[in-house]
Amino acid sequence: MFSTTRTTLHRPPPRIRSLVRTLRVLAIETSCDDTAVCVLDHTASSPPELVFDARMTLNSAQTGGIVPVQAIAHHMTSLAPLVASALATHPSPPDLVCATRGPGMRGCLTIGLEHAKALAVAFNVPLVGVNHMLGHLLVPRMLALDSPRFPFVSLLVSGGHTLLVHSSSALTHVILAETVDIAIGDALDKCARVLGFCGVHHAAQLDAFVKNVNNTRPVKPDEIARDGIRMSLPMKTKPNRPQSAAFSFASFETMVKYGIADRTLSEREREVVATQVQRTVFEHLIDRTRYALSLFHPRPTRFVLSGGVASNSTLRAMLEAAFADVEFYFVPPALCIDNARMIAWAGIEMYEAGLQTALSATPIGKWPLDNMVDHADSWILRKNVI
Repeated sequence: MFSTTRTTLHRPPPRIRSLVRTLRVLAIETSCDDTAVCVLDHTASSPPELVFDARMTLNSAQTGGIVPVQAIAHHMTSLAPLVASALATHPSPPDLVCATRGPGMRGCLTIGLEHAKALAVAFNVPLVGVNHMLGHLLVPRMLALDSPRFPFVSLLVSGGHTLLVHSSSALTHVILAETVDIAIGDALDKCARVLGFCGVHHAAQLDAFVKNVNNTRPVKPDEIARDGIRMSLPMKTKPNRPQSAAFSFASFETMVKYGIADRTLSEREREVVATQVQRTVFEHLIDRTRYALSLFHPRPTRFVLSGGVASNSTLRAMLEAAFADVEFYFVPPALCIDNARMIAWAGIEMYEAGLQTALSATPIGKWPLDNMVDHADSWILRKNVI
């Protein structure tokens, strides 16, 4: 059973445009280093109309990574001006306010969630606290209504998460596989730094570098055999050890460090090793995904790829080659990164499924998708779902 918490404030019922079945939704995303705000107009008969969309990303180039205190300060200085711009540009008030409640960095989540509470009170409208990963999972359904249809499988790949999820509704999800150590995006970042890529978004730099190599002088298998490094796939079957559907990416950084430790790579050798590393990481992802899906019956025919790493064209091509009988839904690169539009859409689906969030809600640092509703408190169950 769902746990429910109802606000004790005495106020009139929230204003909803129920007659025309239209929602103007204001959404906030502050789970990590991106401050994002959007406004969507949603009707039941067509994809939502984007009214306002803005995002500001913390520049962490000098620190070599995200410093929590700096991320919190970034949200504190960026969020209110973005919301003010949204309301000034399109003064019609929202009918629903959505914000990322978790998972993420609790300090960052607090900035966005508390701001959303204030907006919900000010406009006297419902609030929905959204699971960040649910946003990534449901975002392709925003692009064309009910596409993909439930049930479907999602591979959520980012710097913080690697999940294979089976979804039978907006609120019902089963984790088929997850990483036992670090996420795929984190592993790619670490490998890219070892190979000499600097600045921020190392995995994206690695992807751009490999893509340029493929477009100009593709790496051939014999070059990898001659100039590459020794790499193996983790979690493979060994005698007297059962297979596991889990992912494991921590060893890839070590393989790259040892592989180039006593070498001074020429430019071409660096191109070869970079191509090999990215391919091998994706081969592991596909190998464990294939095994996890072999345990699930009936085998899903609809497959969503989402999250920051999902924008990688090499990964998309390798997945299509590995699962030729599956209908893929690739999220556009602009929506693979953290954004407020996915939070707005997930909030809409949660709201239309009968959920809203009480004003007593607090951020959730770790919020699993399976049993998502039962893992959180402060829900309000609505009887009349529009």
